Amino acid sequence: MKLLSAVVSMNLSPILLYFILFSNTVFGSDLNNIIRELQQQDWGGAIAAADRMSQTQPENSTLYFLRGVARYQQGDYRASREDLSRALELGKVSGEVYFYRGIDNLYLKDYKNSVKDFTTTLRDNNSAQKLTNFSALLKRKDDTRQCLANIYTFRALAYLNSGKYQEGLADINQAFSISVTLSYSSYKIKADLQFLNNQYKQAYSNYLKSVELNPSNSDSYYGAGLIEIYFGNYNKALKYLRKAQNLDPNNDDTVEKIGLCQLFSNNLNEALQTFLDSYNSSPNAYNSLYLGYTYASLGNSEKAAKYYRQAILLNTYIPDIMKIIYNKLPVASPTRLQQQKILNSIEDYIQHKLQPELKITDIALKPEIPHTSQNFHISIGISALFPAAKSSLQIPLHFIISKGEKTLFTSETRTLIIANGKSGEWIEQMNGVPVSGDFTLTVITALENISSRRQLEFTITNAN
Repeated sequence: MKLLSAVVSMNLSPILLYFILFSNTVFGSDLNNIIRELQQQDWGGAIAAADRMSQTQPENSTLYFLRGVARYQQGDYRASREDLSRALELGKVSGEVYFYRGIDNLYLKDYKNSVKDFTTTLRDNNSAQKLTNFSALLKRKDDTRQCLANIYTFRALAYLNSGKYQEGLADINQAFSISVTLSYSSYKIKADLQFLNNQYKQAYSNYLKSVELNPSNSDSYYGAGLIEIYFGNYNKALKYLRKAQNLDPNNDDTVEKIGLCQLFSNNLNEALQTFLDSYNSSPNAYNSLYLGYTYASLGNSEKAAKYYRQAILLNTYIPDIMKIIYNKLPVASPTRLQQQKILNSIEDYIQHKLQPELKITDIALKPEIPHTSQNFHISIGISALFPAAKSSLQIPLHFIISKGEKTLFTSETRTLIIANGKSGEWIEQMNGVPVSGDFTLTVITALENISSRRQLEFTITNAN
């Protein structure tokens, strides 16, 4: 207590107070230069000062911590993580170092290690106090309870992104129990975790609280709209989704959900235009499927087949996609019945109405005109789409080399494995032949009663 009273009476800045209370660092002009730049929020200046200090004091753990924080503030999360890890290696094993490294890992999508760092931060009983003093440097006014809530909030976000929704919900609830002064993003995180834990009414309330605190928060408008879709309130859903779209016009997920509202409301022409806009902006299996379904509902079989084929090209096993969408819905949701209807219709169309395709797309020789006794190779391109099949196909093929009516060579049957709806290439290495002249290469393939053949005329020149 005497030390604390003495320090307070000196009227030191929060950053110096932080280091005197919680660090064994011996201050020198170099370290003070870094601190001064941080206090002025000159992150580049702080990094430059730390770089200079590292030339003479390369083992000083505090300079790596400070440079790591400055690099974090600049958004250079990878370099920041390297500095903070170096600080830990050199002995600065303290909660606030783990805290900033946890945020770096969060931005770098290393969620497992992010959770570990925040957990280590919470094990240091002084972490919240240290972060409170350190936050003053960044011109924040977070008290100790707020800093503790922030640690839980960040770990909740790491849990959210790593798919551990129950653990994330427990953490964000803990954050709310500690502090009542929470940002719109905290309400958004809580709403997301409640949504993923099937607490839809609570999630809806927190999405609305989030947009109340920040009306330009498009993600929370989207979340509220999504919940309204799930409960069949399509007009309300459209209201929120339109707000989300106005704030973030390039979000394709929002456009697709607007199309779903129109589709479920049987406004097929409006839905068609919305899905076309989504597809033209960023084609994917979802908007392709919905376009196929909408065209089929409007009686346009040709366009329906086109987009169903495109959906298979973009994702080879469509029923899995639709089941994922379907299984996300609450059991009692009116939308679940609508989605099941779409799923059944799509599966029926793909399996019974969409015609399979098998095509030899290309034949080429390299070199194009080999000479006698010169080795060459044959490349054969094949595309295939079999709607009712699994994700990969085994395509049998063989080829014949002939001269006039006479067959000179027949290959054994080869098997080309390609993704359903995609293209593949078979390359055959051929030994040189001692004859020259004009020849015909014929490639033949067949699968499930569908066949394709293609010919290439080529010449072998005399080596002399």
